Amino acid sequence: MAYRHEKTQAFLHGFTTRKASAVFFFHDRGSLNQKSFVGLLCSILYQILEALPEICECLIPALSAAIVDYERRISLRAVPLSIEEL
Repeated sequence: MAYRHEKTQAFLHGFTTRKASAVFFFHDRGSLNQKSFVGLLCSILYQILEALPEICECLIPALSAAIVDYERRISLRAVPLSIEEL
């Protein structure tokens, strides 16, 4: 059962836009995803996108750009530097 603080729920109830809540439990004996910060982020992101799929329309281009930028930076590190560049 997820713990929900009454004051937080009352505060969020005042918003008129759609909202989503996400829960996560760190499980020490569980898999890496169940006991890591990356697992927490993945779980929360999944729960929010599942509850509000319209967010994907604006999130996917931003993630795509971040992946392309990351891949570009990784490939630049693989290129050996010449003496002139050093």
